[in-house]
Amino acid sequence: MGELLLAADQLMEKHSLNGSDTLVTFTAGKNVVVTLEADASPRNRDSSRVQSTMLSDYKWDGSHLRPHSDRLLSVAGNFISYRLSHDSSVEAVRVFERQTRLRSLIKGFRDAIVDLAWSRTTNMLAVLDASSNLYVYHVTDKCAIEKHLNLRWEDEDGCELLKGVNLANLDAQEEEKENPSSRNSTTGATGGPAYSRPRLIWCPYIPEEDDEPSEHLNMLAITKGRTLHIVNVSVLHVATKAEYVDLAAAREVEGAILTQTLENPITTLSMSPDATAMAVGDTSGQVSFFIIEPASLKFAHHWKPAAMSCPIKDLFFLDNYDQGESFWRFCLAVDEDGRQLYLFECENWTCVGKLRIESSMKLGKFMVQVDPTARYALLVDIDGANLFCIALDYSTPDGLSFAAITQIGFYHPLVAVSAFDVKDVEPPTSDFSFDDDDTHSNVDKAETIISLISITPRSVLHVDVTVEKPEKREQSLMSELASPRAVVSSVNTTAQIESSHSNPVEILPAHLPQATGRGSTSRLEGYDTMNISSSSNVDMATVMKMFEELNLQMDKLTHRVERADEERKAAATNESIVKMLQQFKEEFSLREDRLLANISDLIETSRAETVAVVRNALNENSLAVENSIQGNHKISTEYVMKVVSERTKEALAAMVIPSIDRVCTQLFKQLNEQFKEGLAQFMQQMRVQQAAMIASTVASTPLPAAAIAADRSALLHLIKTRQVQLAFETVLNQADESALQFVCRQIDPDELFGNVAGGDGGLSQPVLLSLLQQLSYKLDSDTDLKFRYIEHLLEALQPYDDSISVHVPKVVSVITDALNEFQLRTPNANLKRQARVITQLVRNLRQ
Repeated sequence: MGELLLAADQLMEKHSLNGSDTLVTFTAGKNVVVTLEADASPRNRDSSRVQSTMLSDYKWDGSHLRPHSDRLLSVAGNFISYRLSHDSSVEAVRVFERQTRLRSLIKGFRDAIVDLAWSRTTNMLAVLDASSNLYVYHVTDKCAIEKHLNLRWEDEDGCELLKGVNLANLDAQEEEKENPSSRNSTTGATGGPAYSRPRLIWCPYIPEEDDEPSEHLNMLAITKGRTLHIVNVSVLHVATKAEYVDLAAAREVEGAILTQTLENPITTLSMSPDATAMAVGDTSGQVSFFIIEPASLKFAHHWKPAAMSCPIKDLFFLDNYDQGESFWRFCLAVDEDGRQLYLFECENWTCVGKLRIESSMKLGKFMVQVDPTARYALLVDIDGANLFCIALDYSTPDGLSFAAITQIGFYHPLVAVSAFDVKDVEPPTSDFSFDDDDTHSNVDKAETIISLISITPRSVLHVDVTVEKPEKREQSLMSELASPRAVVSSVNTTAQIESSHSNPVEILPAHLPQATGRGSTSRLEGYDTMNISSSSNVDMATVMKMFEELNLQMDKLTHRVERADEERKAAATNESIVKMLQQFKEEFSLREDRLLANISDLIETSRAETVAVVRNALNENSLAVENSIQGNHKISTEYVMKVVSERTKEALAAMVIPSIDRVCTQLFKQLNEQFKEGLAQFMQQMRVQQAAMIASTVASTPLPAAAIAADRSALLHLIKTRQVQLAFETVLNQADESALQFVCRQIDPDELFGNVAGGDGGLSQPVLLSLLQQLSYKLDSDTDLKFRYIEHLLEALQPYDDSISVHVPKVVSVITDALNEFQLRTPNANLKRQARVITQLVRNLRQ
């Protein structure tokens, strides 16, 4: 619980959190200080309010992703996207469909990924790398990835802004580049503030009711250092159909790129749902408002919150887009460490609530998010593995305040967390209660389930966090707590007006044109008609009366605080009862263990005795059965042996001996036939070898001219009498190449092999093989004729014929070598082509 401290102009509440997941309710919620203490008990598991489901088993090393790991996870509806953590230089984004478990992988990024985000209205995923290159993808319902736009961000000289930088050194490099004096300043875990990396922000565009889907506006902003760029994705996609577009080409498209440079580095940016206004925070603590026009950005005014002593790191406009209410009514401002939160109403920019988290322990930076319904602010403590759910109350007189806080502890470390849904769970209605005391009855309370996607070092989880809904505070109490400020402000009329830059109303130019946008822009442009009025003198009697009323209200407040103390004491009593019940449970567990041990001993003794009796009975029965089996076996064996011997003799005489006789007869007959066939093949092979030897011998001994003339006359006579087989055998036996060429010239190969059935020209296989071998020599002469003969011979040759199968490999090798040498020597392209064709035919002959 907490204590209340009443100051002159405000009511400060102090509360403490010690690791318990109970709801801590704020009394006023206007000025709250929450102190974090060490956990009351060791953390052995996640909080009982956490229910997690594993979506993907993936080993993460998130140490190098801090403190910006929240920008590497994005959730929209059922789609999840996150940057994969690899030791290698490959950058990739995993896209995951939460219900169907479908997944896709996006690769091909030019530099390290520093930010990714989903569009609120369309299945558009935008990814930004360290060089400010923009990648926009459309994801189908079946988790298929379609590239929508790739904007390559280069400077005016054509050089990339950053290329190949290490994420661990990026922040320090950019901080030194933007502000050289920051080397000695306090920076984050990686050496630089939040603005050191490029960042992208989608416009939460809400279309009109009569808008077609094709008219939906897809717009996003990219910030880096002091410069911001508004990218109209819809216009740029329609104008450029290329795979990628560079910055120079994009600037030529009207209304595609709008650029604005500020005096100080940018820390945060928000766009209105109607895409007509923009709020930009910088390191000076100032927020600048711009009106987004089709061709330019028009400055509206500045606002510097006086309540904040440090720059705004994140600025959230608390809009519930699903309800369609008026937008930009309230906003939440967060400091650089994420441990100070401020609520502002956007009409007069008055601070209506602030909350500070402090601790004596060392705390890291908190990541702050706002749920889609703008009912909870979520603070993620990565170092401490905590989630702080801060409920917001919109029913106060000022319109908004902090209502309650719940600490949710996790056992495993967290890398990144993103909320995507919030839904209420009403308590069950029941009239039955176990409590006799109606005053302290344990009534079920309404709860809220906050759905998150969490990345741990081991996996990606779907986490449902159940928190109690804070009870609505009475309006009378809220007005009582607000009255001291009203009294003091009535007396001190000079404190009404702050510095000239504390109210954005006073510095909005009066000459700005009227806009047609919804909500935020019309409010911005209407500020020039507002003015501030001062208060008149106050009657002292009225003041005294108001102080008396204040005393009565403080008495009521004191009574309520005392009642809260009683409730706290009752809770402590309940805690002691729980401890006693726990002791009873432990004692019963010890007795239960002893009873179970005795029963186990008794069961073991009975089992041993039963086993001994059964074993003895089985041994006696088995011995008797064994003796009986042996006697029966001996008698059966003698009888079976006698019968088998007689039957075997009869079978041998009647069947086996005649069968052996027949088998031997057939065997000798087959052996004789095989011998004859082998002898014939041997003789044929001898003839072929003899012919080859004679051919080689004759080739070395030239014949006389008279003998050659006589032989050619005889050969011509054989050809005319159609004794082609004999003519070829004669020249092949002589091994005379000139005689062979003479016979080949006298006989047309096409007629020889085409007119005879079978395609072999009436030549035997040995003659065909020998002719093929002889023609392969000296291919340089009569090349065309020899090629024609060789083609027909290869078609007619039967390589597996028994008469030539032994010599075929050698002949094939010889003709292959001859063809290869011929291809190297001849310059004729046609002959080379024919030689390659014949070489292929020879290879086919080998197969």
